[in-house]
Amino acid sequence: MVILMGDFNCSVLDDKPRSLLLRQFFSDSQNIPVNCLSACNGMKSTFVSYDGVYESVIDYICLSSDCIDLVSHCEILDDDCLNVSRHRPITVSINFPVSDGKFNISEKSFKRISWKRATDAQISDYVGNVTNSLNQCTYVCDSKESIDSTYTMLCDVLTGAAGTCIGHRPFQSHLKPYWDSGLCEYHKHMRYYRSQWCRAGRPRNKTNTQYMSYKTAKRDFRRAHRKSANGHMMQLNREIDESAEINTNDFWKQVNTRRMAYNCNKSTSGIKFGEIAHRDQKAITEQWGFYFQDYIRHLPLNILMTNGVIMCHKTLGNCVRH
Repeated sequence: MVILMGDFNCSVLDDKPRSLLLRQFFSDSQNIPVNCLSACNGMKSTFVSYDGVYESVIDYICLSSDCIDLVSHCEILDDDCLNVSRHRPITVSINFPVSDGKFNISEKSFKRISWKRATDAQISDYVGNVTNSLNQCTYVCDSKESIDSTYTMLCDVLTGAAGTCIGHRPFQSHLKPYWDSGLCEYHKHMRYYRSQWCRAGRPRNKTNTQYMSYKTAKRDFRRAHRKSANGHMMQLNREIDESAEINTNDFWKQVNTRRMAYNCNKSTSGIKFGEIAHRDQKAITEQWGFYFQDYIRHLPLNILMTNGVIMCHKTLGNCVRH
């Protein structure tokens, strides 16, 4: 599945030359802007000027036409305290079909264990807890089912002992390496002034004190956020440059940690037959079989008179179906 999203600086709802080119691009690439569909909830525009006079739809989340049936929810959200832009956020929920049990997630959810902060006493308690639990368990590994049950039992013992003896890591809402105390202070001020602006009814008049205070705090936070992020990226680039000159192994280690892993989810791939998109391998094979059966049925008679052609089509149809 390919998801195309971002600020296009162009509205598909206008008749301007750029709008016509964008609509043509969506048509040629078979992409559909989900937030332009009638099923999209929330606000009607994705961009609002600072004075609140001009609104338009220039941001899109686009999916391929054969994946639109996977969309379960779409919404353009109103202004949020974490939104440091004049653009409104767009959310799209997608139901990914799962054909086997590989991606099934257990109903049990465990908190993250703070292993780095564990003390010697906690580790000793953890080892004793695991040892006692394993001594009380009986297990055999003479079949596939017994191996699976033993594996589940070992996981339960280890995670249970860790949750009992070792502390949990607290939830961090901002896992950015450049997020420091100064940026937290800017963010705190912005949230405070936004709450004041919301209590005042969210006015968008430049003469309103709450509105201008919120916009000023929001601008300061955005400037500080951009400065911290750029400084962090410059520091990473300097480290990579130094590693490239000193240690080749360290250089590639740092490069690979920043390289995005490509993960293709085959469960979303499919073929559209008629008006229905089929993603299950068995269903796709059956639909190809029906396609070739219908294709042979509509062949001209003079072509069907050739035994070689008939045998070829029969063999092809049977191979596809079976």
